[in-house]
Amino acid sequence: MWQRDGGRCRECGDTHYLEFDHVIPLSRGGATSVGNLQNLCRRRNLEKGARL
Repeated sequence: MWQRDGGRCRECGDTHYLEFDHVIPLSRGGATSVGNLQNLCRRRNLEKGARL
């Protein structure tokens, strides 16, 4: 996953404060597979949480 995303936030390309994120949250039936994980910077991850 880290190599796939190039060590950058998948949404904005930032390289600081990266966090692992589930594309589909576990609480909504998402898997823990590599295909359901992504790198997001803290800002984008917090923004995503507000949308769910």
